[in-house]
Amino acid sequence: MKVFHMLPPMSMNMEKLFSNGNLASEAYLRSKGRDVDIYQGESFDIAVFAEQIRRSRPDILYMTCLWRNMHYCFVLAELVKKIDKNIYIIVGGPGDLSS
Repeated sequence: MKVFHMLPPMSMNMEKLFSNGNLASEAYLRSKGRDVDIYQGESFDIAVFAEQIRRSRPDILYMTCLWRNMHYCFVLAELVKKIDKNIYIIVGGPGDLSS
């Protein structure tokens, strides 16, 4: 099972972010034998992201959702489903998804 992880940007012009929590999650998944890819890019580029999803062919995409990037989580989830409708998408974090 291949997992693709990213912390979506707060805006489409924002530099990439990594947090200790995200890195710890990735290390844990790897310790359990999971293949994990991480979004790579100096700044967020939706075309680069789409190409990485196509190349990676993950079974699961998980995104860290904060209230400031919630809109982009949904935009990127829609894009991923257009690329491959069979990719499971997990969105979690301190963002409030109930509104």
